[in-house]
Amino acid sequence: MRSLMLLLAVVVLAGCAEPIRWTKDGALVEADVQREDFECMQAAREATPRAVYPATHPGGLTLPGRHIYIRCMETKGYRRAD
Repeated sequence: MRSLMLLLAVVVLAGCAEPIRWTKDGALVEADVQREDFECMQAAREATPRAVYPATHPGGLTLPGRHIYIRCMETKGYRRAD
C-alpha cells in the first residue's frame, strides 16, 4: 500500500512539473508574456502559503497554487498551446 501511494505521488508530481506553454490570439510580445506570467506566478504563491499547503512540486507552486496560476493566465486571454 505504501509503495502504491508513493508511485501515485510520483506520477502526480511528474505531471505537474511540466512547464505550460501559452498562446494568445493576436501578436505575442515576449516581454508582455514574461510580465504577465510573473504576475500570475506571484499571485499564485501569495494565495497559497506553504504553511497551509506544504506539498509542492518541482515547479515551486503548491498544487492549488498551480490551478490559481492557470486561471490567472486564462483570465488574461492566454490558452494552453498543448
